[in-house]
Amino acid sequence: MFPELIAKSAEIDEGTVLWKYLDLSKFISLLSKKSLWLARVDTFKDKHEGMFPLEMKQTLDKIYKEFEKEENTKDGPIQNTTDFQQHLIKNAYINCWHQNLDENMVMWEIYGKTENSVAIQTTVKDLAESVSKKDLKKYKYKVAFEPVIYKKLEDILGQLTYESPFFIKRPHFKFEKEVRLFVSTYSTINPTVNTPIGIEMHVNLKTIIKDIYVHPDASSWFFDVVQALVDKFELSIPVKKGLYGNTS
Repeated sequence: MFPELIAKSAEIDEGTVLWKYLDLSKFISLLSKKSLWLARVDTFKDKHEGMFPLEMKQTLDKIYKEFEKEENTKDGPIQNTTDFQQHLIKNAYINCWHQNLDENMVMWEIYGKTENSVAIQTTVKDLAESVSKKDLKKYKYKVAFEPVIYKKLEDILGQLTYESPFFIKRPHFKFEKEVRLFVSTYSTINPTVNTPIGIEMHVNLKTIIKDIYVHPDASSWFFDVVQALVDKFELSIPVKKGLYGNTS
């Protein structure tokens, strides 16, 4: 069963295999802090993150136009659709995973970045069950765990939640096959854009990590370093050499 505060999407099975590609510093951070780093979405390179689909934006524009007629709505920090969108973005945090049965060389290149990198393998079920219940309760019903939809904003139609824009990316990112752990800290009572650039969500390492893969082109000494780290943190998790590299 999924923790009750993580939304299970009908589009993703709990047995789905997920990967995270990390450079050595991020891998050490994961092991030492026992937590996933969720970055605020406006720190991502893609500045289209969190943008409202066209139909949704047009609906919100009409709503705020009506609000302008009411005197008691003119003093708050959110006066229009753009303000609202920015408040949602400044309170949206994401941790990204790649959905695939096997390792992927493109993911090694983009997210591992060098030969001194690793990939951890898990499943939807194990990731969901690894997340700290205390952290989940902290964010209550503002946590979601779903695959990304790859469509143009003008092609997204129908009723959406305010979390939906954070699970939409343009079609040319489709190769990422991304699944996201999402947290929103947005408050309707005290909306603010003064938020940290990221948050940590604690996890059980022995639950979340099923296998550890070392970059297929990594030297033997780096493999030994990764194995030593796994031993140091007393994790009985297999360390394997990746198969699909430039030289292997």
